[in-house]
Amino acid sequence: MNRTAKSFSTMVARANHDQKENSIKAPLRTTQPISMHDLFARLARSTSNAVAHPMAFIAATLAVLIWAATGPALHYSENWQLVINTSTTILTFLMVFLLQNMQNRDSRAMQVKLDELLRAMKGARTELVNLENVTEEELAGYCDEFKNLHLRYAKALAARGPKVKITMENAAIEPHGKVTADKATIETDASAS
Repeated sequence: MNRTAKSFSTMVARANHDQKENSIKAPLRTTQPISMHDLFARLARSTSNAVAHPMAFIAATLAVLIWAATGPALHYSENWQLVINTSTTILTFLMVFLLQNMQNRDSRAMQVKLDELLRAMKGARTELVNLENVTEEELAGYCDEFKNLHLRYAKALAARGPKVKITMENAAIEPHGKVTADKATIETDASAS
């Protein structure tokens, strides 16, 4: 084996080792039986993914077109109308539960991620981790606090001076970070000063 091949194989081995060291470990699956809640979560997730696919929209559109095309042959009878009304009502009824389950699950997962960020940030108020479980009055208090904080920052920004607007035509960023443009204009808001 020549020197280049040895150095390449060493580099690949190091990369594989580093990748194994830095990879996120997935939680281990247990051999416990799957609960009804987990089965429903799987069904909701797979149904949500299927319904969100463009082919689902095409299939639904095709079904409506076929139903509409059969109208003249069936003389637009009550049974003909009942087919579309019943099928859409049943599908809508079932989808409400599946989509609500997915929305709740996504919301809980996002909440856990935000809680972890709050917990990990030095100086963050960890009392906000459980914010979704506080009373309406407490939540309104936090909202007012952050609204006042936002207003204070907005006043500080306004006190800095006039706003500057930069407009560029045909702008490009070169490899070393230099910005080039055919035409650039800089405008200041005179009313802010």
